[in-house]
Amino acid sequence: MNEDVIRIDSYDYYDKLSTPRAMLFLYDHLDYQSRTMEEVIGEIASEYVDSISVFAADNEQSPDIAYSFGVTSTPCVLFLIDGEVAEAVEGANPKEIYTDIINEIIV
Repeated sequence: MNEDVIRIDSYDYYDKLSTPRAMLFLYDHLDYQSRTMEEVIGEIASEYVDSISVFAADNEQSPDIAYSFGVTSTPCVLFLIDGEVAEAVEGANPKEIYTDIINEIIV
């Protein structure tokens, strides 16, 4: 993932995800679908750097993050407004799915 994606873990996720607008990519570094999504998430982070904070958390290393949001499978992308889930998308999807949500409810 690129430098615009902020990696978080169990120790700092609560404070970081309380930003006004955030996108959280929950992944498993051993999962093929998760690995295919890394480039898409990086592109979105770069394109929307002034509008939304993009975070990523490895579910293998920090399963409590996914648990705290009720996520049971990866990859999963959560769109958060003031720390609350506004939308959730599971699985590997085309970039347009995510950008449409950002444009509709976040930006």
